[in-house]
Amino acid sequence: VSFGKMKLDEFLFDSPLARTLKFYEKKALFASLPEECNEFARNFIEEEIDFFKSCGMEEMVKFYTVFLKEIPESNTAFLIHLGWGSGWKSMTGNYLTENALKKLRERFGLGKLICPQCGKDAKKDTRQEGKEFCFGCKKSFPIKLFPEFPKTRKIAFQNGKPAFPLGWIRVERVSQAELSASVPKPSPPKPRLSELMQNFEAFRLRPDPQKFVVFAQGITPGDMDELKAISVQGVSIGYVGPFLACDIPDEIRKVLAGKLLEVIKKNKKWSADKLEKYEKLRCMV
Repeated sequence: VSFGKMKLDEFLFDSPLARTLKFYEKKALFASLPEECNEFARNFIEEEIDFFKSCGMEEMVKFYTVFLKEIPESNTAFLIHLGWGSGWKSMTGNYLTENALKKLRERFGLGKLICPQCGKDAKKDTRQEGKEFCFGCKKSFPIKLFPEFPKTRKIAFQNGKPAFPLGWIRVERVSQAELSASVPKPSPPKPRLSELMQNFEAFRLRPDPQKFVVFAQGITPGDMDELKAISVQGVSIGYVGPFLACDIPDEIRKVLAGKLLEVIKKNKKWSADKLEKYEKLRCMV
């Protein structure tokens, strides 16, 4: 759920261009925006149900049949199809009349073009307005549009099957009181990390043997309880040599040796030097 404000930019209603573009005649439509959007959504969904029935896509038919019942009955909310995932029909084409869409498709060669002679795919003829070119027939013909347009849909899949379309949102008007009650309260600030944990985080984010030694040397006897709860990850036998050489209290060394042994497992392919260091580490515990 997201909250925001909807504002109408009235520039094209108030500017000198308004009369030329005839936008001023459409301003009244915004007074009934929810009803207009819901009516558009209803028509769109019914057309999609028919389309997916013709394709035998029962999952999508079921989704849209249920979704059709979600169209709000009041004028305080509406459904609208937005964004790239909504597809060509919602972003552009479905707002045009059939005649306007036909002219647009012929003008720009949108969708599939068919050769009237051989029935195969054709391409828009870039040299002649209103013509298509068939590479099989090697001829130009008046544009013949494939009736189904657009023939594709953007659909989300689950488990290899079509599940639901993209881009649908519900817009609902809420009062200031409802808005205030819905906004989550800010989380309390996180407690400041102890010096031990700050040093451990510095090592954990960019681990290497020398950073581990720096972390080990910064531990004090008062950190023992917190140290025992730490889980050391991403270390290898290469950490053992610098650790054995560093100067730290025996009690702390014993705990850290145990932490290292939880991660480092003996490997028979190690060199004699590595095996010796591993045995020294094991004897500490």
